[in-house]
Amino acid sequence: MTTPLKPCPQCAATVPDIEGPVHPYFAASPGCWAIYGQILEREYSDTAFWANHGQTVDAYALQHPGDGSRRAISSVMIHLVGATLLFQHHAPQSQRILMLQRLSKITKADPSLIPRLSSPDNLGEITVTDIAPLSKAQDHLVGVDNWARTTWQAWSAHHPVAESLIRRISHDA
Repeated sequence: MTTPLKPCPQCAATVPDIEGPVHPYFAASPGCWAIYGQILEREYSDTAFWANHGQTVDAYALQHPGDGSRRAISSVMIHLVGATLLFQHHAPQSQRILMLQRLSKITKADPSLIPRLSSPDNLGEITVTDIAPLSKAQDHLVGVDNWARTTWQAWSAHHPVAESLIRRISHDA
């Protein structure tokens, strides 16, 4: 018997229509969340797949902007800033992590610094269903890079907000 499919309400990927756990505020379907979990399992269990892990998380989070809660709003901004640091500023991973830690710290102190961004109509053409079948490390790394880049580009209307926060956290250093 074949599992029926349905679109994820956030990223629109066609995923198994199953019951199961979901993220507390991403608002992904259980089928989409399960596929994402398989991708993470691959990255955590084989270092050859690990290099783009931050991009995997950014892409998934930006394609699942969530339930409108403060945590979801902050998540979108943190992952948009993370992707902007990578794709616009070509920041090395160590600098990216440091900057995101600063952003997290200042936004916890003043949540009003994080505006609620309207989601783009199209969150990107590449989704978890395109990444999950990539069983060779090099294919996975290229696929994740493309996924993260196209997802970040989908949020281009909000890149100035991300740049403003990057200037702020750079200045607060």
